[in-house]
Amino acid sequence: MTISSTLALPGTDIIEVSDLQKMMRDDPATRILDVRTGGEFDGVHIAGAGKQRLHLLDGGLDAWISGGGDVVRGTSETWALDRQVRLVAGSISLLGILLSILLPKAKWIAGGVATGLTFSAVSNTCAMGNMLGKLPYNRGRGCDIESVLVELRAAA
Repeated sequence: MTISSTLALPGTDIIEVSDLQKMMRDDPATRILDVRTGGEFDGVHIAGAGKQRLHLLDGGLDAWISGGGDVVRGTSETWALDRQVRLVAGSISLLGILLSILLPKAKWIAGGVATGLTFSAVSNTCAMGNMLGKLPYNRGRGCDIESVLVELRAAA
């Protein structure tokens, strides 16, 4: 099993796509915990959920797909939240620059977005992402956590 140098959560390790595929072949009861937003999950996800020990897939879903892993594709075409943030931030910045042709002080709109993005990176938070995540199309289906826990306990 290959362990990545990527920062991992306590009690977790990062595994390669091939390792997860082998684990799923060897143990069909293997569960995967998808921690992306509901909208992202509805768009595409790996069949399965959770297990005794949590593993973080190195490269995430993109690596899984590149490695030939099976996925469930939904009908949702919701963009990933980070892509939505880039679109909104870029659009507001571009609007600020274009408006500054007529109203020179409008350049500060773009400056405000740049400040927000810088703060987002430094603090590892994203106010715009949090706001966009509350939109109905980003929430996806709810999760009955009690049923998931019952299933995981039964599998143990």
